[in-house]
Amino acid sequence: MSSATANSRVVSSPRPLQMKRDTFAVAESLDTLPPRLWTRTEYHAMGDAGIFGRLEEEIETLREAGIGYEIIPGVTSACVAAAQAGIPLTRRHTARRVQFVTGADVIGELPPNLNWAALADPDATTVVYMGRRTFPALVAKLIEHGLAPTTPALFAESLGRADERLVRTTIAELADQLARGGAASTAAVIMFGALAEGGSS
Repeated sequence: MSSATANSRVVSSPRPLQMKRDTFAVAESLDTLPPRLWTRTEYHAMGDAGIFGRLEEEIETLREAGIGYEIIPGVTSACVAAAQAGIPLTRRHTARRVQFVTGADVIGELPPNLNWAALADPDATTVVYMGRRTFPALVAKLIEHGLAPTTPALFAESLGRADERLVRTTIAELADQLARGGAASTAAVIMFGALAEGGSS
């Protein structure tokens, strides 16, 4: 924040439920606020806006308004969750591939056209973003496509906050817990695969 000038605008989006509202609030303000009234706008979002964020919409708005911009990469939640859990995302011979997937489409439902064969690969590390509500349905499809119900899973929420929580379980047990747990407002990512089992407590 020390780099902000007197005419800077700083917008932060610390919670997932605020992100969509704040994104479009920034876009609207950039469209309507005369550039001569400010010299810099800083939009601080969670994680990396290029990973299941709204980076394209924001860039399009800036380009249409003729406003220059700089993108400063963030650290995506998958990397934070792995670091906090003390585990890698890849490992020679046993986890040669890592894949990020969204658990929700534009209306909040499980996307119907996911690559189920790839997601059910036991030799991959898979991270599900925005999948808390749809994870039970996702797991049902994964098991149907051959992934073992006992596949290790890591549930990570409120990363980087005082109430951060990491839960190690299996995909079947986690699906059952989430099905009974109802909706929640905290941001969470779900990692599954052989590497989700190890690491620190």
